[in-house]
Amino acid sequence: MKKLLRGWKKSTLVLYSLLTILLITACGAEEEGQKVYKPDLPALSLPQEEARQEHQLDISQRTLKVVEEGDLFQEEGPYLYMLKRGQLIIVQTYPLEEMKIVYCQEMEDNFYPLELYLKDRQLVLVGTVEKERAVYQADSYYGPATVKALIFDIAESGEIEVKREVMVDGRYISSRRIGDKIYLFANRSSSGYRASEGEKKATYSFVDSAMADNPGVIDDPEIHYFPYFVEPEYLTVASFSIVQHEQKAEIASYLGAGEYVYASEDSLYVAVTQYTPKAPLILAPEQEKVGSIEPANFEEYTSIFKFAIKDNKMVFKGQGNVPGTLLNRFAMVEKEGNLWIVTTKGNPWATGEKGAKQQFYILDETLSILGKVEELAPEEQLAAVAFSSHFAYLVTFQEQATFYVIDGLYPEQPTLSAKLPISSYSNYLHPYGDHILLGFGREKGIRFSALDLTDKAKPVEKFLEIIGQYGSDTTIFRDSRPLFFSKDNEIIAFPVTIRQIEGIEDEKFFQGVYLYRYDEEKGLKHWGKIPQSREKKDEAVFGIFEEGDNLYLLSESKLQVFGIDKLDYRSELTIP
Repeated sequence: MKKLLRGWKKSTLVLYSLLTILLITACGAEEEGQKVYKPDLPALSLPQEEARQEHQLDISQRTLKVVEEGDLFQEEGPYLYMLKRGQLIIVQTYPLEEMKIVYCQEMEDNFYPLELYLKDRQLVLVGTVEKERAVYQADSYYGPATVKALIFDIAESGEIEVKREVMVDGRYISSRRIGDKIYLFANRSSSGYRASEGEKKATYSFVDSAMADNPGVIDDPEIHYFPYFVEPEYLTVASFSIVQHEQKAEIASYLGAGEYVYASEDSLYVAVTQYTPKAPLILAPEQEKVGSIEPANFEEYTSIFKFAIKDNKMVFKGQGNVPGTLLNRFAMVEKEGNLWIVTTKGNPWATGEKGAKQQFYILDETLSILGKVEELAPEEQLAAVAFSSHFAYLVTFQEQATFYVIDGLYPEQPTLSAKLPISSYSNYLHPYGDHILLGFGREKGIRFSALDLTDKAKPVEKFLEIIGQYGSDTTIFRDSRPLFFSKDNEIIAFPVTIRQIEGIEDEKFFQGVYLYRYDEEKGLKHWGKIPQSREKKDEAVFGIFEEGDNLYLLSESKLQVFGIDKLDYRSELTIP
């Protein structure tokens, strides 16, 4: 049985009808009273014609994203595809009375998938390979990680076949799907490998199963470079089709590095923090020694590298620089061909001239500064950034939190539209419709708020709720993907871990999902909560989705189903 599973390219993986013994070992045996994997179930089949038509009508009402980030789970048809600690698991989610695990496979060759993409029955797993390289060099001083993608085809017969494998050297940064192509980004430090006399040194290596000869090598003369970049690192960008499996991947390497990625339908942006000394580090004749080299002696700025997506090809278009550093990946966005970006200049922990100041820039198509608003919120720290329409929103804090609105309607002359003191800051902002901005922060417990931006010059905090007390938490602080909005946009839900401390020995604990309803006239109101299993307090819900009138909550060990109208319990499935 194990021999059948060795080598992805040589075997077609038939859904658990062939994998009975292995899957029971990998995914756990069935416990009494629980719905888990059953080896005697028939092979996975697609929905019957009637059910398929109904589902297609449902799919047509959804917005099919052109640009997408990877996730830990995706739904398509009656099936849920999820990742769990190196395993790919497929669950049949409806009808509820037939909900079951239909496929469970642990990845081989030290491959640990981090994200997955699903489009038109093409499944892509993106992750890392530990302790290996795309091309092994025994004498290499460094041992960089490898980024790997596996592309599966899900046939109508229910079989899963690995159609393609792509690997590149380096540490994983990020990935995106744009249309039918996947883009991988990886950093790799300069190798310490010393080629022996007469030996050709491979600076960068990759594997693409669509090529006749593997592994492939990028040599020194083929490596591009970003102007003025002096760090001994390489940025590799690999792109490949998830539909045309015979089409070779495009792989380019640049002398440079990447930190944050933003993607639009037509462009890719890679941003990285850089440092330049404020004064020369070379001794002048009258100097006896060089002064201390401290962070304060360096000027921080952000370099942005732009790639155009044209005719399904990626072309490097140029580089731009702005003062300061990015807070996170949410601090830049493309609008009408211009890049909007928010940075922090200075030391967030210092005061006076050395203290932090927030900067807003609009860069044109060549990444030249078109307009700017600088010196905002002196001596305050930047907590969150968001964009909508032609506005940018910033939350800063020091002794008091402040909400800023910047109007970028005229890119050459952006202006500060509003400044509003608020009780506490938000770590994450999310636009909700045209006039509401949701905020998630900490204030004794979880601070959940809604700002009314109908009048951008006079924003009003219309809703504020402090959930729990000290020690309460939500995964939204670290990963915004579990934030759920219903199709009709009336329900908002997110996972929480709540602590209500009434005394030293009297601590109440709740873990599950909080739900809110939004009404244009009544505003935002707490609607209900769904408790999670009490068995595993450290395991939060990482996925919330709906199908028909069912609301599904997904954690590592369980898939629960509730009625979306009354939040009534309907079913659950144990994930081994």
